[in-house]
Amino acid sequence: MKKLLLAASASAWMVLNAAAIPTLQLDASPATYDNSSSTTISTTPNFTLYALLNSLTPTAGTTYDIVAAIEPKQTTPASLGSFLFNGSTVNVTSDMSFNNGGNPGLPPHGVYATYYKEFAFAWNPANKFNNYDVSLVSGTHTGPTTSATGNALYMSFNVDITALDAGYTLWFDLIQLDANGNVIANEPFSHAAQGGTGGSSVPDGGSTVMLLGVAMLGLGWAKRKISA
Repeated sequence: MKKLLLAASASAWMVLNAAAIPTLQLDASPATYDNSSSTTISTTPNFTLYALLNSLTPTAGTTYDIVAAIEPKQTTPASLGSFLFNGSTVNVTSDMSFNNGGNPGLPPHGVYATYYKEFAFAWNPANKFNNYDVSLVSGTHTGPTTSATGNALYMSFNVDITALDAGYTLWFDLIQLDANGNVIANEPFSHAAQGGTGGSSVPDGGSTVMLLGVAMLGLGWAKRKISA
C-alpha cells in the first residue's frame, strides 16, 4: 500500500509540474538565463534556438511561427548586415517586414515598431522530450534531450548572427496563429530568447523588458513592455 501511495504521489507531482510549465517556450544553446531581463540569452553568435511545446499534440487548425526581430528597434530601412536562420540568409532590413504600429496586438501587449521576420514550421512528432521550465535552468543551457517517452515536443533551428552590425541583435518569439492568421498565443515574456552578441539584453536603457508577439495578415507586430 505504501508503494502504491508513493507512486500515486509521484504521478500527481508530475501532472502538477507539467501544468505549471508554459504551453509555449523558447530555449537556446549555448545560452544562460538572465534574471535581470527574464530572458534566455545565447552566449555565442552561432547557436541553436529551440521551440518547446508543452504537449504531444499541436492544436489542430493552427500554425506556429518563430519571429526574429531587430533589437534595439529599427524604424527606418537600413543596411545592418545579415543573419542566418537554418542556413537561409536574411538581409537586415531589406528581407524583413516592418510593423507600423497600427495594431494594439494581443492584450496586454503594446505595439513596438521594428523590423521582423517570421519563420513558419511544423512540429515533428518524433522530437519528444521531458519538458522543463526554461526560466529555472541554471548554468549553461544545452536544450532538450530527445526521449521516446517524453511528454512534450521540440523543434530546433540553427541561428548565426555573426554578420549583424555591431550594436544589434535578435529577439525571438514563438507564436501560435489561428486559421485566419490571428495570433492566439505566444510564450510568456519570461520564456523568450535573444541573441547575445551586440545590442542590449534590456531595451530602453534597462527600464523595461520586452515581449514580442506577431500578428499576420496586417495585424502587425507587437511587443509587451513589462516593468523591470
